[in-house]
Amino acid sequence: MSKGTSSLLLLLAVITAVVVFVGGFLSIAIGGPDGSGENSPLYSIWFTLMHAINTGVLAKEEGTILYLAIMTVVTLVGIFITSFLIGTISNGIKDKVSDLRRGKSRVIEEDHTVIIGFDENVTSIIQELALANENQKDAVVVVIADADKTEMEDIIRERVPNLGNIHLVCRSGHPDSPSDLKVCSLDTCKSIIVNLSDDFMAIKTILACESLLDEYGNDKAFITATIRDPEVLHSARIAGGERAEILNFHNTIARLMVQAGRHPGMSEILSELLSFKGNEIYVEDIPGAVGYTL
Repeated sequence: MSKGTSSLLLLLAVITAVVVFVGGFLSIAIGGPDGSGENSPLYSIWFTLMHAINTGVLAKEEGTILYLAIMTVVTLVGIFITSFLIGTISNGIKDKVSDLRRGKSRVIEEDHTVIIGFDENVTSIIQELALANENQKDAVVVVIADADKTEMEDIIRERVPNLGNIHLVCRSGHPDSPSDLKVCSLDTCKSIIVNLSDDFMAIKTILACESLLDEYGNDKAFITATIRDPEVLHSARIAGGERAEILNFHNTIARLMVQAGRHPGMSEILSELLSFKGNEIYVEDIPGAVGYTL
C-alpha cells in the first residue's frame, strides 16, 4: 500500500477477482438462485461480478436464502472496494497535481533554452529572449532553481508581462545536481545559461551540465555563464571545455562603463548592439565571403 496509486489499484483488482470467483463458485455449488444448477459457470461468475460493481442488482435478485446471503456478502464487499477505489483515484490525482506544482516532472520540450538559477537577472534575460524569439514559433525557456515553482512563475509573469512567443516552464531543483538537471531535458536543449551569483556553485553546475551533455551526446548545445572572481575564471573555462562561453561579470561591466563614460552616446550604441531590441548582431558562417575585405 505504500508503493502508490498503481499498487493500490492492483490490490483492489486482485481482491475483486478473488471475491467474484469465490462468490461465483459458491453460487455454482449451491445450484444457482433456485438451486436447479441450470446456469453455466461463466454466467454465475459474470452475475457475481455485476453484484460486486453494481449494488442495485441485489434489490431485484430472487433466489434461495443461502444464495441471497452469498450475493449480499459479495455486494457489501463491492461497496467497500468501490469506495476505496474512488478514494485511491482521488488521492492519486491529488498527488500527481501536487507533484506537478512542485516542478519535479520532466520537461518534454525540444530545442529549448535552459536558465539555471533565479535572481534579479532572470527577468532581464527572459526579456531579451522574448525579443530574440519574436521571429520564432513556440520558443521554450526552462528555468530551474532551488525555489518554489509557483513563486518563480508569479514573479516572472509580474515583471515580464509580455513573454511574446515564449512558453515558460519552471522547475524546482538544485542547480549542481545532475539528477535534478535531468528533468530539464538537456539531451534536447539548444543552449544553457548558468545564472548563479556563487562562483563555486557556478563551476559545479557547469561541470554537471558538461557531463550530462556528453552523456546524452548533445553536441549542438552550448553553455554560457558569468564568473565574478577573475581568479577562478580559468577554472570555469576548463570545466566548460570548448562548448562553454565564460564571461567575467565585473570585468565586462567595467569595460562597458568605461567605454560609455569616455564617449557621449556610446551607452545608447552599446544598448542597441548588445540587446535584441531594434538592431542586433547575428553571427553567421559564410564560406563564400572568405578572403574578401569589409
